[in-house]
Amino acid sequence: MKNKKVLQDAMCLIAVFGALFYALPLINGSLDSIDGIYGFVMLVNPVAVFAVSCIYGISRGFSILPCVMVSALFLPTVFFIAKNTWLYVPIYFGLSLTGAFTGFLIHRKKPENK
Repeated sequence: MKNKKVLQDAMCLIAVFGALFYALPLINGSLDSIDGIYGFVMLVNPVAVFAVSCIYGISRGFSILPCVMVSALFLPTVFFIAKNTWLYVPIYFGLSLTGAFTGFLIHRKKPENK
């Protein structure tokens, strides 16, 4: 039962981060220019990675899962789209780790409903 919940969480994170890293830039048309790619990589994605990881931490407690998912899902961007964005893999990992921990702290402070 617990493995099923972890798998559901992983699939949800894959959908969110996949849309964030690949679908939004395609819809926006920013993959046509290198400036559009860097705009998403430097502005939109870091804020969204922190926010999604924080929401995950609030709802599920601290987990390394979103941090690993961010790193794994951004790697194809490094290899196939923009080779000089490799530095963002550890940056996104750190932002995700910080967001997950912040969410955990908020989750821990919520009063229990009795």
